[in-house]
Amino acid sequence: MLKTTSMIILVSSVGFALPAMAGQGMGGGMGYHMMKPEGGFMMMMDENQDQAISREEFDNRQNARFNEADENGDGKVSHEEFTTFLEAERERRRQMREQHMFNRLDSDGDGLISKEETFAHSQQMFERMDQNGDGKIDAADRPRNGKWKGRGDGMGMKGPGDN
Repeated sequence: MLKTTSMIILVSSVGFALPAMAGQGMGGGMGYHMMKPEGGFMMMMDENQDQAISREEFDNRQNARFNEADENGDGKVSHEEFTTFLEAERERRRQMREQHMFNRLDSDGDGLISKEETFAHSQQMFERMDQNGDGKIDAADRPRNGKWKGRGDGMGMKGPGDN
């Protein structure tokens, strides 16, 4: 009985912690951006702005997330409440990614994406992908380590012979 109760508590904690930790990172994972002072995880949980997360701050965030999910306030989260909570998290993260993408393209910050801004962004992307600088992207430019120059995600592109 004690093992079962402990497992339920562990699974519940992870269920509330992961969306909270992954929600602010644009990649959705616990990557480099998550621990930058201006990034999601630190900004979200560092209550006293000392660029560190104490156990108390971590527990406060966990408590707030649980209370968010516990819609009826009975101290327990039903499957329905948990599903609603996760759906709201997914929507919040989708909106954040959308805003992040828009902000990257709107380089002058005027709230509009001009043709020039779009072209400048695509030029930067092309230059990152043209590893050898020959003005074209071909098999010779394929990243050897799975990462494009200046990017850590491989940009989802595959080279010849990849699955």
